[in-house]
Amino acid sequence: MASKLGCSYLTGAAVKGMVRAWCEVWKGFDQTQLNAWFGNSDQSGSLIFFDAIPIHPVQLKADIMTPHYNQWYAKGDEASINDGSNVPADWHDPIPVPFLTVDKGQSFQFGIAKRPGFEGDISDVLIDLQEALQWLGAGAKTAAGYGRFSEDIAAKLEREKKSKEHEIQRLADAKKSECIQQAIDSGLSGLAFKLDVHARQSAWETDKGAFMKDATQWLGEIQSANNSEEQQQAAELMAEYLEHHDKGIMQNPDKKKGKKMNKSVYKPNSISLAKALKIILPNR
Repeated sequence: MASKLGCSYLTGAAVKGMVRAWCEVWKGFDQTQLNAWFGNSDQSGSLIFFDAIPIHPVQLKADIMTPHYNQWYAKGDEASINDGSNVPADWHDPIPVPFLTVDKGQSFQFGIAKRPGFEGDISDVLIDLQEALQWLGAGAKTAAGYGRFSEDIAAKLEREKKSKEHEIQRLADAKKSECIQQAIDSGLSGLAFKLDVHARQSAWETDKGAFMKDATQWLGEIQSANNSEEQQQAAELMAEYLEHHDKGIMQNPDKKKGKKMNKSVYKPNSISLAKALKIILPNR
């Protein structure tokens, strides 16, 4: 693994080469598809491979490599030397060579992007990347078992959670922007404007439970408003929502039903809200 960033990481070129080898040898890609994804001397590929960097500080550990036949590795292709130093034999002394390696359980973030013109599904490329990391490995000494990767399930679940939270927040922001614009178009201002935006965001029109849950707080703000015009606007808006859910309540909150006319048509909370609003809106 390279370390010019001050930490262990895999270069984008190394990742690209690994995935290309996997696709060529094990997946059986033809040359046309290989050139399309990875490019050649005449063209750039449609995929961009980023450096794979650690998500957390990397833990290192010491390991030892012990060449037994040093001269044979270096000069074994030459004619035999009289002392037999370039012959692989048991009379040679092993030479321990300590080195640092990345410990097990370290997490790395891989990234692939597509250029304009890429044909296919980027998720297929990510599957090929995952398979190549698992079966081929990346970095040095893969034949000795180094550089094997497996998917970090906990990290995957965390990414999916954050992605969902981000999408929920994006939708909420978009909904808020829409509600603000609708309130602007309604010509409301001050307290009435704030109430209208909240009402739209909380779906007061379709959710009576949400409306009644918020009603007490907003009624208090309306009653304590210093600007009488804003107070009237906000109270009128609140009354419209109440009327939407309880037809006729603002005209006669104490309306009765039944043979003996002793049973209220409306629920107590709705009645209390209507009577409080009628104090602010006596002509209602």
